[in-house]
Amino acid sequence: MFRLLPSLPAVLSCCLSLAGAQATAPSIRVGLPPELQVSVAQEVTVQPRRVETRLGTGRLTGPVTFSLLSAVNTEVTLELGDSRLVNPGAASGPLKLRKHVEQTVVLVATAPHSGTVRIRNSAGQVIAVVPYVVAPEKTLNQSASLNYSPFTGRAGVSYSVSGVPLSPLDPRWSAGLNLGVDTRTGAVNGSVNLSVNW
Repeated sequence: MFRLLPSLPAVLSCCLSLAGAQATAPSIRVGLPPELQVSVAQEVTVQPRRVETRLGTGRLTGPVTFSLLSAVNTEVTLELGDSRLVNPGAASGPLKLRKHVEQTVVLVATAPHSGTVRIRNSAGQVIAVVPYVVAPEKTLNQSASLNYSPFTGRAGVSYSVSGVPLSPLDPRWSAGLNLGVDTRTGAVNGSVNLSVNW
């Protein structure tokens, strides 16, 4: 049995009629998600448990950074116990935490100090405490080592110190002291070294 193929004019007529037709797609509404329903959190997870940081070389201020994680959608406020710690986001109101989404908090230290940040829930209860330490900028690098060889009976101690330049253009200096003793004879020897690089 033979199947008749449509003629070329019929095919063109069909295609032209389809080209002139209008198709409608389902409409999609684009907008902001509805406000989350918040609960009163009884606890939040703070990471790290203790924040330790140091002011950068040549800097007078530095960030104090930690994260908060809640098991429910909630709002919390940060209570800072020292005027040398500033919350740039305080003007925007309570901090909103989404359920199981880690929220980073960045505070600004205006001077070296230590203290705590209290996290309060929407009922005003303290549900977490974040201890922190902001150390001053580093001006010296120091190292010390002690070694002993049981095969030769020699013991030695060394100490070195080097400056931390404030600028990439500043010279770099270091100094070291090495002392050695022969535990069999009591003979002591040592050396001192000083170097400057620029």
